[in-house]
Amino acid sequence: MNVLRDVAARNGHKPLANIHDAVFFRNRLGSDLKSEIELAMQQEMGNHYFKIAANQLQGYTSVSKDVIAFEAEHRARIAAEERFSSGYKSTWH
Repeated sequence: MNVLRDVAARNGHKPLANIHDAVFFRNRLGSDLKSEIELAMQQEMGNHYFKIAANQLQGYTSVSKDVIAFEAEHRARIAAEERFSSGYKSTWH
């Protein structure tokens, strides 16, 4: 995986996270860079059949009406707390 991160970094892609055998990037690497990384890893490992599987992850979205209502109430409580705390002045010197 070091080869993958090194080749990606040379091409301006900084990993967000490395988890076991996965590396996460903010933006797609593109097919040319993916091919370049695969070739470098194949040469490093001596395995000419090695391929990278690319998956684009999607953010969580609620599907339950109860969960959607709870999340909306939670966001409203957080916003109210932020408004309340924005005027806070410490009395500790």
